[in-house]
Amino acid sequence: YAICQPKDYINIRSSPSRKGQAEGYLQCGYSIYVSYKTKNGFVYSPATNTEMGEGWIFKGYLIDEEPIDMGGQQYVVCSNGRVAARKSIGGKRRCWLYNGDTVKVWYMTNEWCVTDRGFVMTRYLEEDPI
Repeated sequence: YAICQPKDYINIRSSPSRKGQAEGYLQCGYSIYVSYKTKNGFVYSPATNTEMGEGWIFKGYLIDEEPIDMGGQQYVVCSNGRVAARKSIGGKRRCWLYNGDTVKVWYMTNEWCVTDRGFVMTRYLEEDPI
């Protein structure tokens, strides 16, 4: 499944590179078949809904389970230390979050959440009691 920020999309590229021509796109929650073939952080899909019929997708925006639309529900960071908000799943850190910080959750899976601060591991978030 594709997972990204609301009103955003994931490019399907002709080659495994950010410079590869965008041949199509995936919106959040869209299911896509991918192979085990990877290169440069991209994963190959032999069956896409593009003119080429195949393409490469950055694996930092793909997840094994269907994301749940949380609609921007507020959650609280619960951690004994700082928590990284990332640009993508397992990607570079955007910022640090600390115990008690609040975030808006747009999409949630068992492992990762898309928040207004970036991708955050679900285990560090709890529903805001307010």
